[in-house]
Amino acid sequence: MSKKVTVSAKVSRELLKEAKERNVNISSTIRKSLEEAINQKKRDELILLMQDVKPFLKKVGKDNWIKMIREDRDSR
Repeated sequence: MSKKVTVSAKVSRELLKEAKERNVNISSTIRKSLEEAINQKKRDELILLMQDVKPFLKKVGKDNWIKMIREDRDSR
């Protein structure tokens, strides 16, 4: 079981009031929003990494990639 920590955020009274009036689960909303933000950052980092690797992949060429994958599969 993962250990939980408490985080806090300042919001306007109006926003809190409206969230309560509309029965918004604040904890799950914050948790979900944080998870989505982290996942977006991971995607952004992966895109940057792919852009760095792309020139090297082009040098190898599609046919060589296919050949290497087949050789690897056959060696198992």
